[in-house]
Amino acid sequence: MALIFSHFEHCIDVVRAQHPDMPRQPVVLMRLAHHVFRALHERLDRFFATHDLSTSAWAVLMMIYSSPNRAITPSEISAAVVQSRTHMTRVADDLVAAGLIERSHDAVDRRRIELRLTEQGAERIKQVLPLAWAEYQTTLAIFSADETAVLETLLRRWLGHLENKDRPTCKTMLALDPTRRRIGSRIRRESK
Repeated sequence: MALIFSHFEHCIDVVRAQHPDMPRQPVVLMRLAHHVFRALHERLDRFFATHDLSTSAWAVLMMIYSSPNRAITPSEISAAVVQSRTHMTRVADDLVAAGLIERSHDAVDRRRIELRLTEQGAERIKQVLPLAWAEYQTTLAIFSADETAVLETLLRRWLGHLENKDRPTCKTMLALDPTRRRIGSRIRRESK
């Protein structure tokens, strides 16, 4: 069972007692953002599960549905929904098995695989879309229309800042020590 936020807030206060110079508000906001995202993801997972989908599967279906010719490559989906190619392959396999999408070769480059929406997939989207919209509205119902607009503005500004801040360049990537491994990272680097 997930711990409630007040537990983490108490832990933050314990650390702050040991380090009075700790900027409490930024630390609390980072944890709050994490908890909001997790709670939102869990809620949407439960919603889409009632329609025999996952949030990842819905994201893939919507990417294909909104693409020209209702087709997209697996790598384009992976980049757009910020998931690993391995995860996206599993999701695509599930969607193919459910008859919602199909894999086909690109007409120009036969080496390139495209994921295409089937008629059954398009029908499923048309059935679930209004229900998903209602769920999104329910999720945000705690906010007034003005607060929702402010929240969107703040989140867009924050995301823009995070996406553009300290992006690695080729030069900075080359300067990194390739033998260094971060604690807890999935990337393992071999020692020289």
